[in-house]
Amino acid sequence: MNSNMKKYVLVLMALAFSLVGCNRQLDFYEKCKKEADMQTQRICPRKVDTGIILDSIKFSEQEKAFKYYYTMEDSLFARDLLIKYKEEIRQNLCKNIVNSIELKKYKEKGISFQYIYFYRKTKEKALAYTFTQNDYNK
Repeated sequence: MNSNMKKYVLVLMALAFSLVGCNRQLDFYEKCKKEADMQTQRICPRKVDTGIILDSIKFSEQEKAFKYYYTMEDSLFARDLLIKYKEEIRQNLCKNIVNSIELKKYKEKGISFQYIYFYRKTKEKALAYTFTQNDYNK
């Protein structure tokens, strides 16, 4: 085989391996989407604390993120109270991600986690947090 032919074969092999890797990534993201849908069907809505309900879990392939949507009881979570404890809530959520064994395979792939809270009566967004691998791999 001449050197041009060898280069051509090497390029084709590299392309084939990259396509296989890309296909695995797509499979992983598809699994994430199915897992989020399955969890939503199986456990939602779910009361996670007094006045807080997990409504649904979605996976955004574009953002490579799990999105957790919550509803909060307006009367229990006044805006000034949320503002006061916003950073403490963020730290606790991040700590839960860091310590979660269930999220290990997602964290290893650099998946982000978003927590979005809405007021029940007004439907307004109360809080929103996004955690990337820069947050949970510190």
